[in-house]
Amino acid sequence: MSERHACEVVGQHRSTQRREALVVDDEERLLTDMRELAAKHPRFGYRRIHQLLLCRGWRVNHKRVQRL
Repeated sequence: MSERHACEVVGQHRSTQRREALVVDDEERLLTDMRELAAKHPRFGYRRIHQLLLCRGWRVNHKRVQRL
């Protein structure tokens, strides 16, 4: 069965079949930086820690910082 026909039967867009999963390999370094900042500034919440990470050059989503 072709990809086009299979996606039509299931009701999915064909572009959803071409997206490859992203492998995150910087999680340990991010956690280390987050712990360092949290130890230095214990009163800061995730929003402020996120801003400090951005200042350090991290390109990270605030939702990921909150989750970690």
